[in-house]
Amino acid sequence: MERRTFTVAGALLFLLALVSLPAAAADKAVGSPFYTGKLLVASPTLTDPYFTKTVVFMIEHGAGGAMGLIVNRVYGSEPIDRLLEGFGIEGALRSDEISLHFGGPVSRGHAFVLHSPDYAGPETLRVTDDVAVTSRPDVLEAMGRGEGPERGVLILGYAGWGAGQLENEIKRGDWTSMPADADLIFSDDVEKVWDRASRRSGMPL
Repeated sequence: MERRTFTVAGALLFLLALVSLPAAAADKAVGSPFYTGKLLVASPTLTDPYFTKTVVFMIEHGAGGAMGLIVNRVYGSEPIDRLLEGFGIEGALRSDEISLHFGGPVSRGHAFVLHSPDYAGPETLRVTDDVAVTSRPDVLEAMGRGEGPERGVLILGYAGWGAGQLENEIKRGDWTSMPADADLIFSDDVEKVWDRASRRSGMPL
């Protein structure tokens, strides 16, 4: 995927459509058939153009379906202060860049910030010990003030599955799983994330 800088105006359209996150899946017990908080790694045989060579961080998975965010497809990046200026928020103290990711083909006008858990806002969902997700722009404002999470990416859209759909794809061999790894999720070298995750998940390449 071509890497490019996204425009502030375009980012604003997405941010204005932020959605509320689902409640955390209750079933995280040892031996659970569900994959909340894990990484799904696409098999080399998975040819769906949305998911070819993707790594998906699972936000929620239960009997009613599943939701996850692709972490290794990047649209581009934008300085935090410019992004916030376009959103009408002045006085940002930080000018370092935040990455904009393609999170999946569902509701691509909806945005999420996937981040380290050192930030917690009113709608922050802590998915694992190392990774949280927030669905409101407050987190970007906090980042601009230097009070946000140490690590974070802005993600547009998500991957969604209906009841039993993901389980069938896993049985078919479309995905393998592995424990979530913050270094993979927040990697600056997204081109190598799938290769690294595939090797660690034991997938034959």
